[in-house]
Amino acid sequence: MKLTNQKFDVESPMILYKAEANAIVAVVLDVIDNFGISAESGTFMLWGIKNGEYPARRLISFDFGRGPTYNFYYSGLYSHAVAEDTLVLDAGNEHGCMSRHSAISYYIDTPPFLRLWAEYGRFTCAFYVGSGHYDDMACVYCAVVQAFALMCEEDEVLQNSCDEIFYIETRKYPGIYDVRSYVKELFKKCELPELAAWKHWRERSDRSSLKQLFFE
Repeated sequence: MKLTNQKFDVESPMILYKAEANAIVAVVLDVIDNFGISAESGTFMLWGIKNGEYPARRLISFDFGRGPTYNFYYSGLYSHAVAEDTLVLDAGNEHGCMSRHSAISYYIDTPPFLRLWAEYGRFTCAFYVGSGHYDDMACVYCAVVQAFALMCEEDEVLQNSCDEIFYIETRKYPGIYDVRSYVKELFKKCELPELAAWKHWRERSDRSSLKQLFFE
């Protein structure tokens, strides 16, 4: 699948290492291919916000082959701009302890986006392609959620967040659980080159010198 305008920011201060970022992108693209999601044009964007810090770290962004989708969500804007505006809006919200709920969420006049809490921060993600079908967004967001949960099993907040999102989304569409099983199988087999590389990186002998939790 052809990607354009790719940008990665996985340097210090580390929230996401390059091996982890590559694994997330590989899972997203594989799920798009295997769950029949049309992504000829549009945008994927993943940010990280460490607790108590601002601005957000722009971790991953890219557009699909034909570039960003114009007039996405009837906004008069390209999908890349809509994604950035949506994630900026959420990054500016402090989200006190009582409102830290992981979900596929939205604000007034924004498309749905992912908010995923971990112990020391949160990830936000926008997947805006084509005409913006919710089922397609939910499928990719849930793939991202499960991938993060498998990449950091030590983070109890992240594990609970994963369960919370799948519980909510499965009640809307039971078939979304297939995404969870599929991503688990991807990590179990590690046949995708990026997942094999991530597994090798994860098992390095000097692993103890690296961060154990995201945002740590």
